[in-house]
Amino acid sequence: MNPLPCPRSLDGWLQYIQGLHPAEIAPGLERVSKAAAELGLTRPAAKVITVAGTNGKGSCVHTMERVLLGQGRRVAAYTSPHLLRFNERIRMDGREAADRALCRAFAEVERARRGAGVTLSFFEFTTLGALLLFRGFKAEVALLEVGLGGRLDAVNMVAADVAVITSIALDHQQWLGADLEAIGREKAGILRRGRPLVLGGGDMPDSVLAAAARLDCPVYRMAPPRGDPLAANQAAALQALLLAGFHLDGDRVRQVVTGPPLAGRFEERLGGEGVSVILDVAHNPAACRLCAENLKKWVRVADSGRCIAVLAVAADKDIEGMLRALEPVLDVCYIAAFDWHRHIPAAEAAARCRRTLPGLDVRPVEGGVVAAYQTALAECGPGDVLLVTGSFMTVGAVRPLTVPLAENTKVEI
Repeated sequence: MNPLPCPRSLDGWLQYIQGLHPAEIAPGLERVSKAAAELGLTRPAAKVITVAGTNGKGSCVHTMERVLLGQGRRVAAYTSPHLLRFNERIRMDGREAADRALCRAFAEVERARRGAGVTLSFFEFTTLGALLLFRGFKAEVALLEVGLGGRLDAVNMVAADVAVITSIALDHQQWLGADLEAIGREKAGILRRGRPLVLGGGDMPDSVLAAAARLDCPVYRMAPPRGDPLAANQAAALQALLLAGFHLDGDRVRQVVTGPPLAGRFEERLGGEGVSVILDVAHNPAACRLCAENLKKWVRVADSGRCIAVLAVAADKDIEGMLRALEPVLDVCYIAAFDWHRHIPAAEAAARCRRTLPGLDVRPVEGGVVAAYQTALAECGPGDVLLVTGSFMTVGAVRPLTVPLAENTKVEI
C-alpha cells in the first residue's frame, strides 16, 4: 500500500476522500462496517435517533437539536448535504466541528480503512469521521440523518433507539426503486425490532407499515392540522424525543417551533435593491409542490408582482416534474447549471423544460448559478419575488449574496 496520506487541510482531506471509491454513491454496509470494526465503533451516544425520508429530514433533526440544546442536553447531530461548509454536517452542542478535529478524525478513519482493506465512498468515510467525533464528545443523544434511502445507508450500521420517517416521495429512483412501495421498503430499513417508529404527516406506503408490523415496532403517526408538512416534521421530532426518554420543556418547544426556518427551507432574504428572495433547497417534485403552495400563501406574491425563478438541478433529478410543480406560480424561469461534474447543461435543461411546459417563459443562462441569479435579479421590479431553488448547491451559491430580513419585515405564512 502507498504511505498514509497526510493532507494539510480539511479541503485536502475532502478532495482525497472524494477520489477513494470509483462510484460516487455506493450503497451497502459491508465495507463501512469493516472499517467501523477496526475503529472499535459501536454506538456514538447513549441514545440514537435516526431520521429517514424523502423530504423534511433536516427540519426534523433541526427541531430536535434546538429543543434539546435549549434544555441543556449534550447533543450531537449529523446531517447532509451542506449549504456553505462541510463542517455544517457534523455538530456537537450546536457548534460545527472544527477543521483540525475533522482532520484528526479522518486520519483515524484512513488508518482503519487501510487496516480493513476496503475502499469507502465519500459519505461512508465522512460518516465514520462523524461517529468518531461523537464518541469522543460523549453525547447524550446522537441525531443521525440518513443520506440516501435507509437500509444500505452508512448511518444504518448504528441501531436506532427511535426511528423517524418524515415522508416518502419519488426521488433517487435509480438506487431506491421505481415506485413508492420500493422506496418505502428501503427507508424502513432503519427500523429495529421492538423499537418505536415515528411517521411524519401524509400517506405512507404499505411497505413501511408492513416492515413495522414484521418487526413488532410500535408506530406513532403524526397528523397535524391543515396537513402542514413542517408542522408534521416538528411533531414527529417532539414525539421521537419523548420516546427516547427526554422531558420536553413547553416554553422551549414553543420558541423552537415558532422560530425562524432552517437555512434554505423556504427562507426569505433580501437581494440587491431590496428584492425579496426565497431560498428553497427543494430537489424533487414533491418538495417543489410544497414550495409552490407556500408561495401561493405568501401575501406579497398574492398582492402584486411576478415570481421569477432561478433553477439548477443535478443530472439525476426530474427537472421536468419539478418545474411542472412550480409552473402555476412562476412567470419566468432562468435555468442554470452547477459547476460540478453531475449537472445538466443549461441549454439542454431549458430545452427539456420548454418541451414539457411550452407556455412557460424558460431562459437558459450560461456561466453558472450566480450568473443566472444576477440576471434574474436585474429583471426584478417593485413587488417581484425571486425564487432560487433546485438543490443545496443552487441555494448555497446564492445565499452569501443575500442578506437577512429585518425582524419587522417578515411575512408569516
